[in-house]
Amino acid sequence: MERIEKLFLLASDALKSGDLSAAKRYTGSMKRISEHYKVRLPNRIKVSVCAGCGAPLVAGLNCTVRVVQSKNYVSYKCLSCGAENHIKYKRIRPRSAAKAKRS
Repeated sequence: MERIEKLFLLASDALKSGDLSAAKRYTGSMKRISEHYKVRLPNRIKVSVCAGCGAPLVAGLNCTVRVVQSKNYVSYKCLSCGAENHIKYKRIRPRSAAKAKRS
């Protein structure tokens, strides 16, 4: 797991410095290590890697992030390949609205 974490940090640093091919190489190594040792990638890392091209997603740099409130998900769209990743979230109601509804 430590090696996967280090590779993810290296991939995002490489992308920020402008080296997309090195970033993709790091994420590929990260996936191969997780498959070889049968270790699951943490969700925060799995969400941050494009399923289409394998590039690490950094908001504002190579992906756009959108919150779709009507369907309760966050949309990450890769600007390199156009692939979208939707992450569902659970909406939390404010306490005042919850108390008013009970009465």
